[in-house]
Amino acid sequence: MKCRRSLCCPTAGSCSEASSSRTTGAPRSRIARILADSSLDGSFAPGLGANNAVDAVAAQGDGRVLIGGLFTSVGGETRNYVARLNEDGSLDAGFNPPGGANGRVRALLILPGGKIMIGGDFTRFAGVDRNRIARLNSDGSLDESFVVGTGFNNSVYALAASGSGVLVGGSFLSYGGAGAQRLAFLDNSGGLSPRLDTLVGPNNTVHALTLDPDGQVILGGAFTTANGLTRTRAARLLGADGSVDTQLDPAGGQTTPCRRS
Repeated sequence: MKCRRSLCCPTAGSCSEASSSRTTGAPRSRIARILADSSLDGSFAPGLGANNAVDAVAAQGDGRVLIGGLFTSVGGETRNYVARLNEDGSLDAGFNPPGGANGRVRALLILPGGKIMIGGDFTRFAGVDRNRIARLNSDGSLDESFVVGTGFNNSVYALAASGSGVLVGGSFLSYGGAGAQRLAFLDNSGGLSPRLDTLVGPNNTVHALTLDPDGQVILGGAFTTANGLTRTRAARLLGADGSVDTQLDPAGGQTTPCRRS
């Protein structure tokens, strides 16, 4: 019944939220849409909702919403760990990849052009080996042009678009057999970019990633150092080489791990 909080705002007036099985007193099984005044949007009715935790939510420009998590059904229909809802909250029958993922989807990212990145605990998608990261076409089918090789050796928790590729954060230590300590930059074909080669990496899991207005990477998680510098659960990286920004020191940082919100 319990799931982590995840939030996305497709328009200025509403946000889709993954939280508990009830929202403002109304039954909503692990997914709901909240209006700007914090009231429940009754026009978004997901019916039976998801049968287990929703960890990630991403809104498309057309009002449809992607969800990822630990669920294996949505609205009473089989959907293994990833699904798409229509603008009214009903299940999108056109997004039904055969077999889906074989494990938890913890992160979602909609790319320019409509393709979808997913990350998590899974090792296969639609029956094809994809260790903890995959790119999907807009209909949910696997994009086989994004080649991950042996992929990540442990879970992916966070994804963020950055320039000509995707930033990935998690608990992994390698990608495709090459070192990648909890943070990696993948190019548009799935290759590991040398952009972060100078970074020693955080010393514990990266749970959240975003870019600030200057394009620098902000990361949060359970780490206490990054690139050998003390950074308690939050840090900013410089875009040129991924080095830690010494001008931004949270001075003690968070007392508990930073996670997505």
